[in-house]
Amino acid sequence: MQDVEQLKPISINKLGTCSNFSPSDDYAVRDDGIFVNQFNKNNNRRHLERITYKPAIPVGLMRSEQGNSGWAIRVAYTNFDGQPCTLDIEFSDMHNERGSISSVLTEQGFPLVMGKIKLLCKYLTDHFEGLPRITTVDRLGWLDDEMAFMMPSGAISASPLKNEYAYQPKDKNSSDVFATSGTLTQWQDNVLAPVSTINFGLFTLLAAFSSCLLKPLKLESGGFNLWGASSKGKTASLQGYASVWGNGGTTGSGSTGVFIKNWNATSRGIETLPPSRSGTGMALDELGLADDKTFTSSVYTIAEGMGSLVMDQNRNAVQPTQWTIMFISSAEMSMREKIKMGGKKFKPGMAVRLIDIPLDGFNGDDDALLVNSERKGTVEKIKRSASQYYGHAGPAFIKKLTEQFSTFEQMYENLAARHQALAQSYYDDSMSSEHYRIIDRFALVELAGTLAVEYGVLNITQGQVENAVFDAINAWYGSEETVDEGTRAIENIGAYITKHLLRFRSTDDDDIEANQDNIGFKKDGLFLLSKEHLAKASDGISINITKKALMDAGLLHTHSTEKDKRYTCRIKVEGVGRLNFFAIKDTIIATHQ
Repeated sequence: MQDVEQLKPISINKLGTCSNFSPSDDYAVRDDGIFVNQFNKNNNRRHLERITYKPAIPVGLMRSEQGNSGWAIRVAYTNFDGQPCTLDIEFSDMHNERGSISSVLTEQGFPLVMGKIKLLCKYLTDHFEGLPRITTVDRLGWLDDEMAFMMPSGAISASPLKNEYAYQPKDKNSSDVFATSGTLTQWQDNVLAPVSTINFGLFTLLAAFSSCLLKPLKLESGGFNLWGASSKGKTASLQGYASVWGNGGTTGSGSTGVFIKNWNATSRGIETLPPSRSGTGMALDELGLADDKTFTSSVYTIAEGMGSLVMDQNRNAVQPTQWTIMFISSAEMSMREKIKMGGKKFKPGMAVRLIDIPLDGFNGDDDALLVNSERKGTVEKIKRSASQYYGHAGPAFIKKLTEQFSTFEQMYENLAARHQALAQSYYDDSMSSEHYRIIDRFALVELAGTLAVEYGVLNITQGQVENAVFDAINAWYGSEETVDEGTRAIENIGAYITKHLLRFRSTDDDDIEANQDNIGFKKDGLFLLSKEHLAKASDGISINITKKALMDAGLLHTHSTEKDKRYTCRIKVEGVGRLNFFAIKDTIIATHQ
């Protein structure tokens, strides 16, 4: 058998990647695979052993933005069809059960010789020195340090990036929905054109461009629930929204990798689905299928924009995954009805996080019109076309944003002013503060639609954008009930405490270093919050309204007397001293359940 040194190496250019890779003396890479020299105990060459049937080389060393997780090697290889491919092999997988990683590799056409996974892992780790670094990101959306937007296919940017990035989600199958089909022009002609004739359909589609503006404009996540009787065109509108970013087919159509998910998927994937849609959008159909027990908590989690804080095996806090998203829900019932059907109490804060919009409230979209054969034809065309032409409009919109703005500061200064001007044009003196927050979200949809028209991504008029948003606001406001701010403050605080239970430490714990991630303390059935953290927990509601509501509800513990009406208590914290706190009774958690 030939010595390794005598084997003719492959031209690495055939892999469509770097040409400066040179294997160590123990290995050779050639057209018919990777080979390794095996030696006996006396260090005499024994034989050559084949590891793969086709060439494969390491091209990058991957790790998370912080460098404390996600370590992997990116491998370029030729599959059995002779096509150049890449895949990422995590170090943790190399050290786990060998059979599982072998199955994953072979499913992707990696030309591995049976039983040689251990040799492959050694070959890769023997060559990681000097590989270019690739930063892995576990969520989509804007990067923190560069003016670029992460998509499964790579980062979108108008300028060269300082680093190379790769998307490495927790849900390994989440990237499949971000596919493309047809062209942007075909999408405009076959999806946008019919959608724009139905106001609630156009409003829904415009919302798909708004998620990517949340982070730059420092706005909160949330969603819209479009509800009404069947045959209204709700699903078709949801498909139009989905087609902006990916496959607009439906879950029941037989299509694979569709962007739309059913509500019953959220209870199982609430920690993985939002990050895999961050900055793009999330379309949820069939609200009636949502689990009654987890529905409200799912909405709160999505709108909170952050997963739960968890502890690792060493009891260190692991930073939760974050996201920003404007999602669309479609249903035959309102959110309020869904909550009541489950025997739960409607929480006022839900009205801000998931905005109910009845389709009957849209001008011109009454039942008589919807049974019209022409309207039925329009709806069917949307459904059919959204699964044929998709995935171009969203990335094109992002590219235009990166071309117009070179920094996030520039984007904020320009777009925040435009957003506020649009919102103020809809404000009314009779509205509550929560209504103002809801109007801000409608205004963001209008801003997104306006920009998409200016960029040429949407070939409709500015007047059509304004009419669709104005109609949606009227439909919502005409059915909205006024929510007491004090009640909402209590609900927000209960949700905040429940969400961050692990970040409350006992006042007797004198480990100051361990307490640095605290938001408050615990003592004798009380949650202790500073004025700053109470303001954050109440989610924007006046501190005066908040503390009075807590006191009136019997949820605030005080040392008040006839002469001293203060709302705070002075309590000793070990290692710190005596501090002023708002002492909230732990029964507030029960009010949130």
